[in-house]
Amino acid sequence: MLGRDVFLASVSSGDIEFGLPALEALAVQDTATRPALPASSRTHTLRRGVEVTVLADGRPVNFHETDSISNLHSDLVHAGMLTGACAVATDPAPAGLDPSWADTVLEESGLLQDHYERYGPPAAPTGTVPSSTRGRSGRGNGERS
Repeated sequence: MLGRDVFLASVSSGDIEFGLPALEALAVQDTATRPALPASSRTHTLRRGVEVTVLADGRPVNFHETDSISNLHSDLVHAGMLTGACAVATDPAPAGLDPSWADTVLEESGLLQDHYERYGPPAAPTGTVPSSTRGRSGRGNGERS
């Protein structure tokens, strides 16, 4: 049995990866939607109060409510999700959905710069800072550590 709260996010190409009926059977409390999460995410409370939150109704989060994406972009999405998961595992993220935090994590990782160097579009001239990164802490000017 799980010892602490968890979030389940599918990133495969399958439509449903989790045994949701089994999870619902194990739940001791009706499912609820957390205010900070989209309506398609549900939290199930198990014995001992452990909460299991299933994101995107158990469907792949990289395809949720959208048409399929190319393998090239899917690889970037998966790498971004892994980068975000590592960031959360090593330094807790702020509560709720914080796009600026996620943008900073991705920018500082160098993942996006590496992707754009390999696949385009061309990078901005050296010494310029994209308007989307102005005013943020950390790298944003293309520097790498």
